[in-house]
Amino acid sequence: MSWAGPEDIYLSTSLASYLDSLNMVGTVYGVKYFKEANFKSTKMEHTNITLIKNIDLTNDDITMKLRIVRLWKLPDHINKKEVYSIEMILMDEEGTKISGTVSKKFLFKFSRLLNENIIIFLIKPNFGKVRSSYKYVDNTNKVVFVSSTQVERCNVFNGPQFGFSFTSLKAILEHQVLEDLSVDVIGEVQDLQPIKTFLNGEGIATKQATFKIQDLEGQVISVTLFAEYAEQLIDYLQKHPEEVRLVVILQFGRIKWWQEKPAVNTSYHVTKLFINDDIEEIITFKKSITTTTDNCGSLSTTMSKGSFISIVTDDELFLKTEFINIEEVSEIKEEKHVVILATIIGFIEDKPWGYFGCTKCYKKVEPLILIDDKPKSPAEVEEPTIYRCTKCLIDVTIPIPRFRIEIRVQDHTGVVSLTLFDREARKLLKVSAKDLIGSQSKQVIQSNQEVSDFYAYPPLLTTLLERKFAFKIEISKFVLDHSLSVYGINKITADDSIISQLNQKVDLEQPDESDSQRLTYMFVASQDTPTMKDVVSVTDDNVTPASHAEKSTATSPLVRGKNSAVSSTSSDLKRNLSDAYGVDPPTANSTTKKDRSSVSSGQADQVKLLVPKVEK
Repeated sequence: MSWAGPEDIYLSTSLASYLDSLNMVGTVYGVKYFKEANFKSTKMEHTNITLIKNIDLTNDDITMKLRIVRLWKLPDHINKKEVYSIEMILMDEEGTKISGTVSKKFLFKFSRLLNENIIIFLIKPNFGKVRSSYKYVDNTNKVVFVSSTQVERCNVFNGPQFGFSFTSLKAILEHQVLEDLSVDVIGEVQDLQPIKTFLNGEGIATKQATFKIQDLEGQVISVTLFAEYAEQLIDYLQKHPEEVRLVVILQFGRIKWWQEKPAVNTSYHVTKLFINDDIEEIITFKKSITTTTDNCGSLSTTMSKGSFISIVTDDELFLKTEFINIEEVSEIKEEKHVVILATIIGFIEDKPWGYFGCTKCYKKVEPLILIDDKPKSPAEVEEPTIYRCTKCLIDVTIPIPRFRIEIRVQDHTGVVSLTLFDREARKLLKVSAKDLIGSQSKQVIQSNQEVSDFYAYPPLLTTLLERKFAFKIEISKFVLDHSLSVYGINKITADDSIISQLNQKVDLEQPDESDSQRLTYMFVASQDTPTMKDVVSVTDDNVTPASHAEKSTATSPLVRGKNSAVSSTSSDLKRNLSDAYGVDPPTANSTTKKDRSSVSSGQADQVKLLVPKVEK
């Protein structure tokens, strides 16, 4: 005969018999295991229970009765196969929540003893300060499991099971909810879009599901599920093909704003998704849906049966989007997305490759200058250490470095300027802008040396040169309204299959330029253009200041700024180019083609077309 504890730890018959007389099975890693039949042992009875709202940080000897509402493991940032910590969301019997953490050095003691949804007595925990600006619960303190902490299992809990704290959709839509705190939302699914598949920052295929939910007040908001949450939705729909109405709860969701419209997204492994679950909250919601919403919210009226499992792959994103040549880009007069196939030939020399962004959004932060009435000498004036986001209007002490690389790309019809934003740049380079700057980023920011860091192009960026990519670019309203010719990159890929299929679409009647006729520039100085202050062009979650927007036409040749030189990574370019090329005047163009330099923002007189000399 043997006894098993709650964690499947088996004891020998003799030890079990001895412990039987003590009404317990054993103690492992500080956790007391009791026989199921004698779970109400006096050793488990704790009368002096501290609620979360009554935590006294001056008292080390407290006991709490908590349900583990959510539990997840954070991977080590160096070795992702190792666990760095166990993170939890804990709830007391009043429904109040607090976050909890087990650090790496105590994993051996607690990792096998903590599971989601179990109830525990927590004896002698410690409490730390929550460092993250984003919080999953509204509490600045967190429970910390330390060596003196004890855990006892319990099976009686006079509190809620899930601890939902629903936020009204109206409050979110009207900016009445903090963006740095998670939310719980409930609603009926509408407008379910086909599932998409994309590559995440680690190059792993990840699914995305987008739909809208409507609450009982008729308010509607967009919801996006990523990774395992999208998989959960797919799995449910495949197992319930007859289902025409879905009610979902997104617990610990994250609010994201895009183009002045909010959405609720999933957050890492913390969010909890409920789909038509047989729980009180969803049952009550379904009963409350009136007949006026019966037809407007059902899946059968928003999309055809079975179409939800249509997977949009990268191949479809690029191959089903309109494909054009570079010379056609500047002729577009309507908002749309198009795909071009081109080679990166250089960077805009006098534009930075990144910026310091807000910790909440992708907007650039600006130094906050404090005005002091007292006059100071130049030596007394300190550089600002506080930055403010113009969108969120929050103060940031350590903003986040992000990519915004302005590149020049070329195909057989011309050259155009594009902006490679943070999301696609991280996937392409396999590194973040923060890592690229290095460990001194905090000191750099506090000493206000952004220019010197973002204008010095790291060698890693030069690995993009001479590489052919397919670019999905956006012709945005902003670009059209301001007659700009720099376009945001929505997606980028070097997939051989996609590039091969796009190559087949290229007009074969147009002869390709030989390698000897095309110069590869590492840096190309941008044209001098008027700056439109505080105007931005937005594409997806990316922002391009108008001061960074080049006003030359898409088909204009590469133009050198009057105060900057063109540098090259190729040692062959160090020789005198005039020995190998003859320079024709700008008017020596084809008699059958329009002179493109004539529309080059008034700078056609600066353009020199380099053509190879013919050897005799």
